[in-house]
Order: sequence, then C-alpha cells, then structure tokens
Amino acid sequence: FAVGNGGTVVAIRGATVSPVASGTTAGLRGVAMGTTEALAVGTNGTVLRLRASGIDREQTGFGVGLNGVAPLPDGGWVVVGEGGHIARRSAAGVWVQE
Repeated sequence: FAVGNGGTVVAIRGATVSPVASGTTAGLRGVAMGTTEALAVGTNGTVLRLRASGIDREQTGFGVGLNGVAPLPDGGWVVVGEGGHIARRSAAGVWVQE
C-alpha cells in the first residue's frame, strides 16, 4: 500500500497500482505492512486498518497528527506523532498511550 493527502490509498500488487476507497479525507502520512494487515496513520489521529477484506477506521481517541507506524513482533503496532506522541496497539486491538 501507499498513502497520501486527501485520504488517498493505493494497493500495489506486482506491477498493478489500484486506488482504494479509504472513507476519509484525512491526510495520510505513513503506512506499514504487518503479517496480515497494514496500518495507515495521518492527521487528527487517523488510523486505518488496511486488509484484503477492506478498510476500517480505528477509534483511538488521539487528536494529534500521526506521522509513522511500525508493526511489533507480537502482532501489535506502534505509532508516533506530533509533540512526541507514542502509542501502542496490542494484538487484541487495545490502544495505550506511552
């Protein structure tokens, strides 16, 4: 996947690049691929779960811009953002600010 302004999401499969409806107009700033899904992050705390079955918005409660995301070995995720914001998502889907 690749992401960008205005909620832009594209899926990349081999040499084929296809737009995907994200359901948001938020500026998306980062994306990372985990074992079974990707996470995209962006403005106003936007976090999207990108899977073969579709895109779901995560309800994190974060109001800061998020700039980066990375998968963790245990199946969780870590996101970073403005003002030194750091948060983790457990494999069970629970978000905790660090």
